[in-house]
Order: sequence, then C-alpha cells, then structure tokens
Amino acid sequence: MPYAWSLGNDASSSGVAYCYPGVSFSPTSTAAGSTSAGGSYLYIPFAISSISAAEELEKVRLEKELAIRAAEEMLAHCLGEERLKEYKHSGQISVESPSKPGRRYVVSPTGKIKVYEGEQLVDELCAGLVDPSGARDSNWLPEPDVVLGKVWLLENDEERLLATANHNPVRMV
Repeated sequence: MPYAWSLGNDASSSGVAYCYPGVSFSPTSTAAGSTSAGGSYLYIPFAISSISAAEELEKVRLEKELAIRAAEEMLAHCLGEERLKEYKHSGQISVESPSKPGRRYVVSPTGKIKVYEGEQLVDELCAGLVDPSGARDSNWLPEPDVVLGKVWLLENDEERLLATANHNPVRMV
C-alpha cells in the first residue's frame, strides 16, 4: 500500500507523491525517484490556484486516473505473471493461508474476502482499507491497491487481519 504526502509550498513545486516502500517502477507521465528507505515514489505535480468547481472535479478525476495507473503497475510488479492473469481473468486472487494448510482466501477489490476450507466456503471476512494520509478521499483507494493490500495482509499478517475483520460464517444447509 502506498502512502502519500504533499510536497512544496508554492505553486511551482506543489504536488502529491505516492510512496511504495521497497518497490521500483517507472511511470511515464510523472516524475519518479527513490527514497532513502529503499522504496520508490511517484510524484504527481499540480499547481495551486483558484479554479472553478468543474476544474476541481477534473483535477480530482485526473489524480484518481494517475493513482489507478500507478496502482495497476504496482499490482503487476508484485503479483507475478500467473497471479496477474488470474486477477485479469476473474477479478480476484486466491491466497493460500500461510498458517493453516487447506485454507484458501479469495480476494476481490469489492466485497468480502471469501474463506475456503478445502472446497467448502466457510466464512466471509469484511475488511476495509483506508488511506491514512488524508491526501485523497479516505473512502476511496484504487481497486488494485485494495487487492494488493488485502493480499499482503493475508500473506504477511494473517493473524491481525483475522482478528480485526468482521466475520460472516457461512451456514451449512
């Protein structure tokens, strides 16, 4: 998951940078660079001025479009070819439980994380991700970032995700 911050204090140097720790990528229409922590950043410049509501909406739309493109590139970089094909084909990714053999999670950008024991659906997890930086609408993140965030949580901190998610056990009929 990226974190974002505003840069600069005048119209010539203002913008938003999205930082992806530990990952390198090269976007085309924006500036990119490295951080001292070994990550990379995507800098989206914008000027501060008095603009109309329509211009503000267009600016937000463009910022979201750039964020989606950066998130798609990040997802492709992190998932690998097979998992990326799975995501593009079905809109979801399977994640094997690192702690419980036979358990599998199915992650999609919207909706719940489905939990399978073998082939049996046993639970659905409701776990939302937010952008804590406040740089964007905290209720909106690019779908690829949501998917990657959930995958990373399951692979690296499954216990915490299970402890904080709302569980909706599936009843057997």
